[in-house]
Amino acid sequence: IGTGNFTQGVPAFWFARGVGHGSAENLYTPYAESAWVRSAIQKISGPVSSCEVLFSRPSQAKVRRRAAAGLRQLSTARGIIYRAADELLDLPQITEWLKEPVRDLDYQSFVEASIGWLKMAECFWVLVDAAARVPFPEASRNPYGQIVIPNPARMRPTLADGEIIQWTLTRIGGKTVNLDPSQVVRLRGWNPYDDHRGLGDYRAAHIAAEADWLAGKFSRNLMANNGDTSRIISVKGGSVDDKQRAQLIAEFKARRQASLRGESRDVVVGGDVELINAELASVDDGYIQQRIENRHEIYNAFGVPMSMADIKASYSIGSASDMFQLLINTCIPSGAKFCGALEKLILVLTGERVEVGLNWDEHPCMQEVRKERLDSIAKLAAQGMPMEEINEYLALGLVKYPGWDIGYMPVNQSPVLNADGEVNPAPTPGDFSEPVGDDGGQPGPLNDGSDTPADGDAPEVKAMLAALRAATIQERGSATRSNAKNEKLWRAHMQLRSKSVKMYQSKCSKLFLQYRATALRHLEHARKSATLQPQSSILSRSLVDVLFDPTMFKHDIAKTLDPVTQATLQTAGEELLAEIGRKDDPWKMAPQQVKAFIASRENLIKGVGDTAFNQLKTSITAGVDAGETTEELAARVRSVFNHLQNFEARRIAMTETSAAYG
Repeated sequence: IGTGNFTQGVPAFWFARGVGHGSAENLYTPYAESAWVRSAIQKISGPVSSCEVLFSRPSQAKVRRRAAAGLRQLSTARGIIYRAADELLDLPQITEWLKEPVRDLDYQSFVEASIGWLKMAECFWVLVDAAARVPFPEASRNPYGQIVIPNPARMRPTLADGEIIQWTLTRIGGKTVNLDPSQVVRLRGWNPYDDHRGLGDYRAAHIAAEADWLAGKFSRNLMANNGDTSRIISVKGGSVDDKQRAQLIAEFKARRQASLRGESRDVVVGGDVELINAELASVDDGYIQQRIENRHEIYNAFGVPMSMADIKASYSIGSASDMFQLLINTCIPSGAKFCGALEKLILVLTGERVEVGLNWDEHPCMQEVRKERLDSIAKLAAQGMPMEEINEYLALGLVKYPGWDIGYMPVNQSPVLNADGEVNPAPTPGDFSEPVGDDGGQPGPLNDGSDTPADGDAPEVKAMLAALRAATIQERGSATRSNAKNEKLWRAHMQLRSKSVKMYQSKCSKLFLQYRATALRHLEHARKSATLQPQSSILSRSLVDVLFDPTMFKHDIAKTLDPVTQATLQTAGEELLAEIGRKDDPWKMAPQQVKAFIASRENLIKGVGDTAFNQLKTSITAGVDAGETTEELAARVRSVFNHLQNFEARRIAMTETSAAYG
């Protein structure tokens, strides 16, 4: 470090050697001699070099666009940006130049060298011959000269008033080249100890890298010595003179050379001399564990997940994988610095300002993460979240389609609050807490000392049993007793019937929801018609006739429930034959009797249409008389159909199931 306006560059060992750089036991070239340093750099540079480089004009928009269909997500020096296809620039000369920006180095090696020096210390891109351009550059595929990526130790800055006014490059051979700051583009990290030089990740990993390197040398030397099986010569009868010692050493050296050639050579030693073979030695578990910790420390310093230094049986690439953490925490930020430096370099070469970005979306790991996001669509949509919000929340970039701003709920769910803001009860399908009609198979009074339903019973059976117990005890008292066998049989019957009850109620609920949606659409259409034609008021005719057609509803509900009734009759017949032991006798319904039964039930079912019409008419009339708005009338429509869905559908389901089984 100099004084005044001149600052001497740091020596080479500042980033590549230990403090005792004169010793032979220091790691001088870590990228060449440390497998883990080299591996860490390649794990970072590999994904960066594999990403597509895209160019665009710098955006002046103050509001950043979000992910949408047709937009490319690019990682730049200023963060994530989104660009449409027509906003991307085609720079054929720069694209051609990037194929070999450095002499004898392709693009992948260029990225590896840039990221490598960035992680080791700092990276310099030097335009030594910046003015040297081919004649007629506009007609050339690549008019730009190649750059140089020098060793940072060979770059020395000259300062004036705290600013760099010149760089001096010491080339191999000792020749120096003075460079204008515009000829130098740098990739560097924050250095709290020097405002003008970068600080790489290797400085923090140097001790661990050197320790691992020395441990490797120790293991190598240990193996080499044991392979030689050297001997110890012990003279018991006295000492030998220098001439005898030299003869013995020469004999054993000759024997060693012969053994290396695969020849057997005997050595004859006279006098009272004893030969002692060296014992074999090997590294212990503590040595191996220390080397593992060293490689973990190296990876940690470079920002690579430490688990990637261990042996794995399988590799994953999803959002919970080590690869995803490497990309998010290290590769993408390093790639952003690379893009920022490339923007400066293109400005020097072409005089144009462009924005450089890497398209990480095409990386296999990012594609797997996007696949996981797609799996989340069903979960969010089931909660009523519109696809428009899902697309924005998950940054999916889906194409807009009609109706994607509408959320939907499953048909078997109802709002917690009704139109009046009161709690809206939503009983489970098949709730038998109310009378179910002519059941035809209820057991006698129950008084066997057990008032608790069995744990295996369905909720419908438990509700039916509780209601039946209360009614029987009240009417007949607790003096009578029931047959335990009949009660068990009755439990089994009710358990089987619950499936048909749920089927009936599900079909009815869906039909009521469909008619509710139709009524709301007709109400909105009537409002618009009245607005466009004030002289024809919607009060001049029956609004309920517009919203609900009872004749069509009677037809639809009969058509909807007929297949359910046939399936219920078939199931009931099969259960009956199985109960009486006639499993080999298949149940076959007589067509005429089935048709007659369905016809007899249709008249009762069709009465539901009149019930719905009357309820809707009463509510709408009250709203019209009160002068309510269209939104308030729509709330009345929802309230009526919610009541039909929750209670009328349940009543139909219990009644029809009971009649079919009876």
